[in-house]
Amino acid sequence: MKKILIVFTAIFLVNSWLWGQQSTTIESIRENPRHFNQEYVEFTGYIERYVPGTAATTSFYKIRGDYGQSIRVNTSSQRPTINARYRVSGTVISDQEMLLVIEERKTRLSEAPDVPPHQEITVTPSPGTTWNNLILIAIVVLALIVIVGALVLLFNRLAKPKALNWRVPDASLSDDSATPPVPLSKMSGSGFASQDMSQQYETVRVETSVPPTLKFIPGKLLITNGPDKGKTLILSGYPTPEGNVLTIGRDFRDWRDLPRLSGDRKYAHVRIKDDSRTLSRIQAEIIYRAGRVYLKNLSEVNPCKVNGTDVAVNESVELSTGAKITTGFIEFSYQAQV
Repeated sequence: MKKILIVFTAIFLVNSWLWGQQSTTIESIRENPRHFNQEYVEFTGYIERYVPGTAATTSFYKIRGDYGQSIRVNTSSQRPTINARYRVSGTVISDQEMLLVIEERKTRLSEAPDVPPHQEITVTPSPGTTWNNLILIAIVVLALIVIVGALVLLFNRLAKPKALNWRVPDASLSDDSATPPVPLSKMSGSGFASQDMSQQYETVRVETSVPPTLKFIPGKLLITNGPDKGKTLILSGYPTPEGNVLTIGRDFRDWRDLPRLSGDRKYAHVRIKDDSRTLSRIQAEIIYRAGRVYLKNLSEVNPCKVNGTDVAVNESVELSTGAKITTGFIEFSYQAQV
């Protein structure tokens, strides 16, 4: 917004300077006499006629502008040349009965053309006036372009959702924490998860400030039971010699309790809120290797099941689309296509 204000201020100053450099026109005075009342003005035009003063009246002349309108100018100086072009300066007097200018100075700009009396004179605007008009038109067009560009930029910024970096403090993540669960919802173009604030998962928590070191794992996990039934988790893992790995486990108090999940690894971890302790802290791994996705069971006391069959400790089972995964009290369905 500061940049927009600076641009508008610059345009206003340039406009004001250019208006100050050109004379007022007779037409503008006649169109808005109240605006010019008691104002000092300067304009150019052709003398139409001159009326000498008497003992009771002041001498005056009628001067015609470049666009055909005339105005009366009271003068106490020498008689002007009829049909000659003059630059006149003075003070405007305007009321309900009259509109005139009290002359302070006039300067002849051109001689009167050699034409028969009463012949109409075609007036051509001076080059200076034409250039001033062209400059003003260019400034108006430029101002409109700047305004439209600024509005488009502002609209795009308002319409584009800001990237969220909502990380729950480690110390608050106990099993009894009242912190709302954070869903892993939509996948960005790079394959990393971004948070959808409109959803609140009751049983699953994830870190959404995903570092660029994490790698995409194709597919998603669909929750098929419990309060979060129908919601999905998009997958991304940290690189290891075994492949890209995402871990699943029970919620716990502090990431530092498990050194293996320090650093970037803690962002590739699905945390399940489990008050009944049916899951281990590190229950399983989902591994993407050589174009295939596997589930590896890491729990000795609470083994995972794939399609109803227990998976032995440190044993891996390939996941096909629709595979049913049981981890403690939560069941997932692996969907190969996101």
